Order: sequence, then C-alpha cells, then structure tokens
Amino acid sequence: HTVVKEDDCWGRNIRMTYSFEPVTPADYDLMIKFQPERVRPFSKLLGDVRTYEELLQSHKSDMQFRGKIAYWRKSGVQRKKLELLGQHMMACFKEAGAKLQE
Repeated sequence: HTVVKEDDCWGRNIRMTYSFEPVTPADYDLMIKFQPERVRPFSKLLGDVRTYEELLQSHKSDMQFRGKIAYWRKSGVQRKKLELLGQHMMACFKEAGAKLQE
C-alpha cells in the first residue's frame, strides 16, 4: 500500500490518503512469508502468518472472537501477545516522537 500525507503551512497533518494494490492469493502468500510488514504489519510479531486461504476460512471467527481484545484477555498466552503488541506500538510512537524532535 501507499500512504500520501498532506500538511498545512505549519507542518500539521491535515490529510492522509491510503491506496491499496490488489494482489492474487499466491502473491499474498509470498508476501506474508517474505515481507509480512507490507501486508499485515503486526501479524509476524503476534505469530500469525496464515496464508490467504487460511485467512479466508477463519474470517468469520476472526471477526467474532480472535479480532477482539476482550477475547485476547481471556487467555494467558494471548494476553502476553497483547502486551507484546502494546510494547511494540509504544516503541513505534517513541521512535516517531524522537524523529519529530530532530
């Protein structure tokens, strides 16, 4: 995907435009294997490297259960993944903040 950011004359972000490029299931499977950050940025961190077909098959239950934080908090293993995700996101924010200070 591509992100285009627009700032006003004071450097404040006023708009972000995202564009996505459709890919075939085979292309997706290659990208999730070799460049997961391009298709599902946090999936590898959380240990989720499912193929296109696997995602398609589990979509309904993902939407009902697996994609909800309340579901993740019920299991010790999932809670640890949630904590890891939080730590990773905080590190990303700190890195972005440091760049703004430069």
